[in-house]
Amino acid sequence: MFALYDFICNFLRIVLPEHITAFSVIYQAMNEEPWIVKKNLRQIFHQAITSVMPSYASNSEKYQKLLNLPLKFDDAYEEMCSLRDFEIDRQEEELPIETIENNLRILKGNLKRSKSRYAKILRKSIGKVKSSELLWHDPLASQVLSNEMEMVKQLPEEEYESFMEPVEYMQAPLPNSIKTTCDEFLINYDDGSTEIPPQKLSYKNWMEKKEVLKDIAIRILNTLAECQSVASKNRRGGKGKRPDIIFIAKHMDRIYELIFAECSRIICSDVKEDDNRVKLWRELNDALYWTNRGCKLEEKNEFSILGFQVAGRKFNLYVLIRNKENISRLFLLRSVCIPTQYTNNKKTIYEFIEALLLLRRILIVDLSLLFNSRVHQEIFSGDI
Repeated sequence: MFALYDFICNFLRIVLPEHITAFSVIYQAMNEEPWIVKKNLRQIFHQAITSVMPSYASNSEKYQKLLNLPLKFDDAYEEMCSLRDFEIDRQEEELPIETIENNLRILKGNLKRSKSRYAKILRKSIGKVKSSELLWHDPLASQVLSNEMEMVKQLPEEEYESFMEPVEYMQAPLPNSIKTTCDEFLINYDDGSTEIPPQKLSYKNWMEKKEVLKDIAIRILNTLAECQSVASKNRRGGKGKRPDIIFIAKHMDRIYELIFAECSRIICSDVKEDDNRVKLWRELNDALYWTNRGCKLEEKNEFSILGFQVAGRKFNLYVLIRNKENISRLFLLRSVCIPTQYTNNKKTIYEFIEALLLLRRILIVDLSLLFNSRVHQEIFSGDI
């Protein structure tokens, strides 16, 4: 926070008066610190202006420009967010055919050197794919193999098991105690009805104390702040994507993004679902690239980046893994129904709880592998 404050103060001192606008200040600040939330940015924005203003005469052009900046913060912030979203959309243009051809060539080379059972067959299948038929939203165009691809689904049994081997170790049977807890929940489910009327209320005053209302407001505001993906920004050399949810961990002063989420409303169109699915796997791919740049993982075939998609009442859990041969595999681990309403279907409850516990199980292992990894010194010293 102090570094950003100094950065903005310095910008306000050196910039020409005609270039001083609320937008120019916010633009510089959000490029410097993409993770900052609106509330914190507003505070630093005002503090920096207050600090710099006494350096100029009250009748000077620069003083008058600085004086008017605070009133324009909200509009400038919204303009900056719109511009950032527009730039992100522009980055989703089709990959050049040369890039796709090069990615396929690299993937086939990695498969050729691989000793995995599935490698030879998939390399042959990829050789039949025309690069002109692939688009930027196809995982294969970015060197990513997925268990949802037809060429993977059609692998012989032993080869398919070899492909799926990493995620088999991630899974475990749901303990009976968890099933019992789910059963008890269904039996004791409270549908909200009550025989005793609640305390009579009116609109004369707030029902909660001021401290409670303040806490609620802060939590609501925090949910509105979409964070920009550092991994995405780093890999694409521009603006990062803004997932709905990011789980981050810090190791040796470097931030790593381990879980991404893309969510829709209860009513979700097929187009929205497909778009979010593409956005999600690209976020996972960027994060895995960023992680491998930052640290040396001893167990590459176990470390993963997680992603989940909420599409209507559907919960899809994805995981992306890269092995020592630099072959990236994307897995759809679970696709379950979210029990948004009461149901007496035990299977629905079991599957949903199991999917969330599986996500948690994988994250715990990922964190342990990350914190036991070694940092690449050249990255640690100059790329943070």
